[in-house]
Amino acid sequence: MLGRHAFEVAAARRHHLLMVGPPGSGKTMLAERLPGLLPPLTPEESLMVTGVHSAAGRPLPDGVLVSHPPFRGTETFPQAEQAPMACDTML
Repeated sequence: MLGRHAFEVAAARRHHLLMVGPPGSGKTMLAERLPGLLPPLTPEESLMVTGVHSAAGRPLPDGVLVSHPPFRGTETFPQAEQAPMACDTML
């Protein structure tokens, strides 16, 4: 319950969030639900995000501006047990 409240506060106020805990404690589950908690973008933010999506060659929603904050899912990042190896290969 504490994790959910922290996520809601971080999403509403657009704060950064660091999740630390043992495997199975719900970090991934909470992270996958974060996009649903984020507030919609302001018109200025929407224009900026749409420009970045366009420059990156990502598909845009039917000729309109992107209205929700971008979110990279957990499949983009290495799991905690792979992180030391992944960091070594980047050096």
